[in-house]
This record gives sequence, C-alpha cells and structure tokens, in this order.
Amino acid sequence: MVVLGVLACSQAIGLLLVVTIVVAGGFELQADRVWWGVGAGVVGSLGVGLFYAGLAAGAMSLVAPLSACGAIVPVVVALAGGERLAALTVVGMALALAGAVLVSRTTAGHLQLTPKVIAMAVGAGLAFGTVITMFQQGGRGDDDATMTVVLAARAASLVATSVVILVTRTSLRLPDARLIPLLVGVGVGDTGANVLLALASGGGEDALAAVLSSLYPVVTVVLAAVVLRERLSAWQAAGVAAALAGVALVSAA
Repeated sequence: MVVLGVLACSQAIGLLLVVTIVVAGGFELQADRVWWGVGAGVVGSLGVGLFYAGLAAGAMSLVAPLSACGAIVPVVVALAGGERLAALTVVGMALALAGAVLVSRTTAGHLQLTPKVIAMAVGAGLAFGTVITMFQQGGRGDDDATMTVVLAARAASLVATSVVILVTRTSLRLPDARLIPLLVGVGVGDTGANVLLALASGGGEDALAAVLSSLYPVVTVVLAAVVLRERLSAWQAAGVAAALAGVALVSAA
C-alpha cells in the first residue's frame, strides 16, 4: 500500500502549496465553483492512484504514454461545446491513438503490459481527462474561479485518500527518511502542474491546453530509460514516438 502513503503525503504538501498561492496572490474564493473542484479531486485521486500503481508494476515507459491518451476526453467535450479542429489536429489525434495501440504490444524479452496494467493506465488516463475537463468548466470566468477549483480539488483529494487510508488501516510510516525530498517534489510538481493547467485553460483553447498537458510522458519515458534502464521493443518504441508525435501535431495545428 505504498501508493496510498505517497498520495497522502504528496497531496498534503500540495494543499499547503495551493493555500500559500491563494493567500499570497490575494485570490477571492468563489463558493459556486467549489463542487467542480471536489469532483476533480475525488476523480483525480483515483486516477493518480491507478497511475502510480501502473508505474510501480515496472513498465513506466509504456504506462505513461497510454495514460496520456486521456486527453481525448476534454477534446471531445470541447468539440461538443463548439470548438473546431484543424485537419492536422485530427491526424495528430489518430497518430496518438495508433501509438497507444503499438505501446501495448508486448514482445518476449522486453517490457510487457498485462491486462491489469493496461486497465490501470487507461483508467488513469480517463480520470485525468475528466479532471482536466472539470478544471476547465469550473474555472470559467477568471483566475479567482480557477484557484477556487484547484484548492477544492486538492483538499477533496486529500480527504478522499485519508478516508481510504483509515478504512484500510494503511501505515504512513516512511521506510526511509531520504524519501521526504522526493515526496515534496511530487507534491509541488503535481499541484503546480494542476495550477498551471487550470490557468492556461482560461484562455479559451480547451482542446489545445488539454493535449499540450498530455506531453508529460516525455519526462516519464526519459527517466525510466535513464534511471531504471527500461528497454523497449522496436514496436513499443515506435508506439511511444507515434503517440508523442501525435500530440505535437495537435499542438502545432
């Protein structure tokens, strides 16, 4: 149950960061936007939990690109709301999906994805896409609304995770004190990314902001290769490249 411990500690640090930003920035919280944040926080906790569990299964280079396809959720919502996509954007989305299919292809001697891990990655992606949509819908109007949603989301995610920890009686004792800086980095990075994404979505380009935010697998894949020495098959490497190229096309359109 290490995942729950990481979630709880990093989210507590993230909540402290958001509170600091809200107070220092003089943002005015808006009560009518809180429920968007609560929904995003609960769904986000589930998504991050699935994502971390998938990464811990030992296939970071494959799980991350698969989860990035969750960007399709806010794109579809944006289209339903009247946004129009260029032909290049459509090609990019198709390429990203094709890459996801190649990534899930396993070969003896290389990284392999079990049905369980694939389900985790896809579930995490759908959850992330839903969270992005909630941020975009709840943050309509101004930065005060955006920060209200982000603060409520982080508070709700911490509460949801804490409830699960209490029910499962999970210990939060760290096996090594040297992990504390890493947890701080996770909390600051995760929450900081949410703040930036929510603020970026205020420009009205919901589909573009959503797809650009899905570039995070680049960092994960690089770290997996450098730190963990993960080795991809030719098909899987092609899939990662296709998925990331698809995102780039969508962003450039």
